[in-house]
Amino acid sequence: MHSTKQSRLDELFARRSTQLSSKAKSRILLPKIISIDTETTGLDTRSSKTQVTHISWWTNGGNGGVVATESESYHEKRSRLVKVAADPAVTKIFFNAKFDIRMLAKEGIEIKGPFIDVMLIAQMLVPDEGVDGKKKGLKQLVRKYLKDPFVEEIRLKQWLKANKKTVFADAPKHIIEPYATADAKRTLELLYYFMGGLDTYNMWAVLEREMLLMRDVVMPMEDEGVSVNTDEIEKLTVVINKDLAGMKARMCSIAGDAKFNPNSQKQVLVALAKEGIFKPTRFSRKTGKPKADATALLEFPSELGSLLSQYRKLGKAKSTYLKNLKKKHLYVSFNQGGARTGRFSSSGPNLQNIPRPNESMLGQMRKLFVAEPGTRLLSIDYSQIELRLTAHFSKEQHMLDAIIAGQDLHGLTCKKMFGIDEQDPSWDMRRYLAKKLNFAVLYGIGPDKFRNSVLLDTSGKMRISLVEATTAITSWKIKHPKVMKLFDDYSMEVVKTGGIENYYGRFISVDQSRTYVSVNYKIQGTAADFLKKKKFEVVDFLKPYKTKLIMTVHDELIFRLHQDERHIVKKLITLMEDTTTFDVPLLCSAKWGANWFDQKKIEV
Repeated sequence: MHSTKQSRLDELFARRSTQLSSKAKSRILLPKIISIDTETTGLDTRSSKTQVTHISWWTNGGNGGVVATESESYHEKRSRLVKVAADPAVTKIFFNAKFDIRMLAKEGIEIKGPFIDVMLIAQMLVPDEGVDGKKKGLKQLVRKYLKDPFVEEIRLKQWLKANKKTVFADAPKHIIEPYATADAKRTLELLYYFMGGLDTYNMWAVLEREMLLMRDVVMPMEDEGVSVNTDEIEKLTVVINKDLAGMKARMCSIAGDAKFNPNSQKQVLVALAKEGIFKPTRFSRKTGKPKADATALLEFPSELGSLLSQYRKLGKAKSTYLKNLKKKHLYVSFNQGGARTGRFSSSGPNLQNIPRPNESMLGQMRKLFVAEPGTRLLSIDYSQIELRLTAHFSKEQHMLDAIIAGQDLHGLTCKKMFGIDEQDPSWDMRRYLAKKLNFAVLYGIGPDKFRNSVLLDTSGKMRISLVEATTAITSWKIKHPKVMKLFDDYSMEVVKTGGIENYYGRFISVDQSRTYVSVNYKIQGTAADFLKKKKFEVVDFLKPYKTKLIMTVHDELIFRLHQDERHIVKKLITLMEDTTTFDVPLLCSAKWGANWFDQKKIEV
């Protein structure tokens, strides 16, 4: 990376940067600021059927307007908007910037220069669910924080209902224009409201780098997309349907009812009761009736319970992935504020929920994502990054020593907890249990949830008692005293400040009743921002090449690697690794293949 760009990037990711924060803040205090919103015929920005019907705006000078794209005045007002959008001295304000920017591009209005996404600010500052558990949409936030009933929306809904209409554009001008303008105006008002939070938690620098990330990394990555093997979808669908039919037939036999419905809670409870094994441990808050959720099904050994759990998992995978992956080229949406800690989430589909490769049907979902002709899917994954950062922050000497020596940290825990080595027949199983234990403690999970997570992840094959789970967690804590001190130190920070600050200056709010998550938030948040920094570097490095970053899942970056550019893999790995920022090196491993499932490790 060019030295100037590198220094700028380093400045962006400085733990504290008052100067940078001041610069970012000054941009929205200047007169040249405009909030822009689009009204459209749909939500799919890549569909030709989704068109812009109205564009509205509001300035911090109290001036606003709206124009219908089919009106006579559109050409003149569009020309003005094109100039404003391209002016780098004007800061553009959006609520869900990616959507509006892409829709404006359809109208030939290209956004240049700085922009701010108020939706992302809300995700950063108020990460909890919105009003009454609803999504943090513009209207919900306006009603909650501005105490504004948003009467323009109420009038629109009343008119649509009274006139038996469902499409926004069907409403008359005197209804549409106040509503559309209000969207732009309230977006700007929300920005001013949240400025107090950005000041309080010194989050201006974080906001600036998130906006640059959206522009330079996230949107280009989303625009690349990934190819899908639709033939493989058909094959997997046939196999899954066969497995589901077989499992249902067996469950009907066990239940003694040919019409047994595995999706009926009532029938499931009756059938389990007949077995005399199932003991409900979870109950509905509303009705008080027992729940037969996945954990409850596996908690007590039962063929019917195990079959039900597998049946539901496969059914969900079929409905979530196979039915929705119909296009040969898929454009996944990545939300950089999707998690409280700053980790990415994704939708269309949710890649984070696709398990790592294994022989189960669920584990084979990665076969659906394939390389294009002349390319390979390259995956570069960080090795145990959260445990390595735990060692850095805690200064737990035996963890530091093990990392420097190149040892497997999950294997180390396995040896310390169970007193066995790699030659033991139970090594694989015990190492897996040790891995679950490591994360259970760091995530603040208690014995019951730890035991249940093992049950769920192994479909009931690995069972540990509550006593065993409690003993394992207690023993882990005794053997990691410096890590446990982190819980005390960070809990005190939460009590004092209301949250925890990660290595890169991101403030993460923490509920006072859940201070035990502070260690997880600190570590996961640091890892998340570290990966964001590396994504900047990777995208900048790849500019001269045909190879592109196309997906990010947890601590894994996935690239479309052109075969004539294999020589850059080593350079990419070197770029992504870090041996100087922390007390321990953050290292990567790489795999490539014709699809996301069949990948072989690369030795570089």
